[in-house]
Amino acid sequence: MAQNSPEMQNARNNNYGQGNFQNQYNQRPVKKHSGASKGTDKNGKQYFRGWNYSAARGMVTVFVSAYAKSGEHTSAKSNVTYTNLLAKVEYKNSGVVRLMGALLSHTTNRVTIPELGMVLNPGAPNGGYFGKFSK
Repeated sequence: MAQNSPEMQNARNNNYGQGNFQNQYNQRPVKKHSGASKGTDKNGKQYFRGWNYSAARGMVTVFVSAYAKSGEHTSAKSNVTYTNLLAKVEYKNSGVVRLMGALLSHTTNRVTIPELGMVLNPGAPNGGYFGKFSK
């Protein structure tokens, strides 16, 4: 086969099934490191769940829902409506449980936890996303 023949170029450009795999020699799918979902409880209130695994923090789970003082606020600059929520964050390795504030954006349907610098997006492909965000 010639160096620049169409057959050789097709052989070089073919991924051979590397879509969700680490490399062509080790055919195991890449592990998920986060996930998120949303639902409604029996009272009709919306809640969000998420998990994230990292080498530094280990397994972190979060449960976010409305509380008695939850309210809607509209940003003056961007005209986006937010709802205050309460997040229960649990670090599985150390057993520490923390309560902190969270914001639900009604335009993107994402929950941000500013104190952690993390976002929870149940609409992301492949089972949602819960992880760090940057501005």
